Amino acid sequence: MDEIDYRDRGVWPIGPDGSGATLAKLDKDTASGDPGSWRASAEVGGTPGGPNFPEAAGPVPETVVLPIAANWRYNESGVALAADWASSAHAVGSGGWQEGPALLGFETSPAELPEPLRTSFADPVENEIVTYYFETDFELSGAEVANLD
Repeated sequence: MDEIDYRDRGVWPIGPDGSGATLAKLDKDTASGDPGSWRASAEVGGTPGGPNFPEAAGPVPETVVLPIAANWRYNESGVALAADWASSAHAVGSGGWQEGPALLGFETSPAELPEPLRTSFADPVENEIVTYYFETDFELSGAEVANLD
């Protein structure tokens, strides 16, 4: 039998606090009083009678849906688009839509990114642009979709 006195502030995980997830111990063989031994459960309601964090059956296959440097269409006009803007593709050159390779964005420390910034935007604070819109196209076969589970 084990006993624990836990809190919902300080160094204790905050994820279970009101989220519906339970406080779950990472490893049953670690100290219970150490807040670092606990995380929010991956299952809402917990896993009574089962392991809190079951080990994966094997390596997870990697499926590349889109190459990291793929081209994207983007709109940085600063104009709010209609609520249904994502229901259809937009042609480059119309309505403020442009195209460029990813990574796209504005960054003050680009050296910290995992890949180079290939399409740079102007400083959004200086240009007062609140929302950027992005879209691209890709295709997946039925087998590729099944592997995404």
